Amino acid sequence: MNYLVVSLNGQIPIVVEQNQTLQIKAGDSIHVSHIESNYERGLSLDILGHGGLNDYRREFVLFKDTSILVRKDNDVFAEIPIRISEERLGEERALSLMPCAVIHTPNSAGHSRDRIF
Repeated sequence: MNYLVVSLNGQIPIVVEQNQTLQIKAGDSIHVSHIESNYERGLSLDILGHGGLNDYRREFVLFKDTSILVRKDNDVFAEIPIRISEERLGEERALSLMPCAVIHTPNSAGHSRDRIF
């Protein structure tokens, strides 16, 4: 593989080479529109943890570190790491709204039941 053409958040596409790491922010959308390679047929692309086996030309919103695997006839021949470099504004507040207490209450049969508040 020579490079990928990648668009972040619907902006002007950029070129990402095989030996590069793609740095994005949490919540950024990614769309790979082209795989430049010495192969023309049998190419697929997998964004690990998203979509299916072939995520080529599909758009995804990413919140965690992952990798793009590029395949030829289902054999991986390139990998590009994607690293989340910072959180978006408001994410810290959303994390503070997550459940913060678990209360164990017995039911009529004497078994404990957990409630999250």
